[in-house]
Amino acid sequence: CLSLATARFSSVGAWQSGILYLCYTGSAIFGATAVVKRLGGRNALVTGMGLYCFYVAAFLLASLNPQYERSIAYTGAAVGGIGAGFLWTAQGAYFTVTAKRHSEVLHRPLEKSTNEFSALFAFYYLALEVVLRSVSSLTGS
Repeated sequence: CLSLATARFSSVGAWQSGILYLCYTGSAIFGATAVVKRLGGRNALVTGMGLYCFYVAAFLLASLNPQYERSIAYTGAAVGGIGAGFLWTAQGAYFTVTAKRHSEVLHRPLEKSTNEFSALFAFYYLALEVVLRSVSSLTGS
């Protein structure tokens, strides 16, 4: 979305990206840990993803309402940045709890479950990135 922000909205998109990262950093440093502790890893992941969707939705709304482009883009970036702080903080908590439960159910060392989960995450994340970048290159997007 970052390259889309500047390509689609020019300087507004550049500011939008800055606001996203500023709010992400502030959220991760000052509030995400409390949110994850209060909601739990899974619910904080869902909440963070829901808030992050505001950032993505802002592109559509700003495109449909050019007279409000700046305010929509900036608001979406702020809400999305806060959600991203929750999302990335919650991932670690959820990963840890899930790996622990997995190792207990299978009666094997925690390190083995952690390594397996890490490998699966890396494989699917990178494979999807390669596929999507290839599609983008082939379609000229």
